[in-house]
Amino acid sequence: MHAINGFVFGNLPELNMCAQRRVAWHLFGMGNEVDVHTAFFHGQMLTTRGHHTDVAQIFPATFVTAEMVPWEPGTWLVSCQVNSHFRDGMQALYKVKSCSMAHPVDLLTGKVRQYFIEAHEIQWNYGPMGHDGSTGKNLREPGSISDK
Repeated sequence: MHAINGFVFGNLPELNMCAQRRVAWHLFGMGNEVDVHTAFFHGQMLTTRGHHTDVAQIFPATFVTAEMVPWEPGTWLVSCQVNSHFRDGMQALYKVKSCSMAHPVDLLTGKVRQYFIEAHEIQWNYGPMGHDGSTGKNLREPGSISDK
């Protein structure tokens, strides 16, 4: 199983942001040699390691910050483009909203929020909504990809 912050199939909660405001994604790779990931931000452009791209490469035991200015409101997908990881549910949805009083990107002065994520092994419900956030399919249905 491959997850994003412990959630699979679009169940990661509260990834909300405002259009035309700078966002920083802090990405950390865990695992071993088979855990090479490509974080693909559908419909968006990132700046990472000095390059403009729509994907960030993440290797085990590496950390990268990707900066993004989302332009179009809507619900967007971030996913790992490694086929088996995507099939196993390594995907999340994030919402870009039209926020009132949006400041031009260059004039932003905002509050920096820090979130710390601890990793420890526990029994976990990887899909608490019970359905795939992208397709709406039931995750508990016998024979589904999540029924492994």
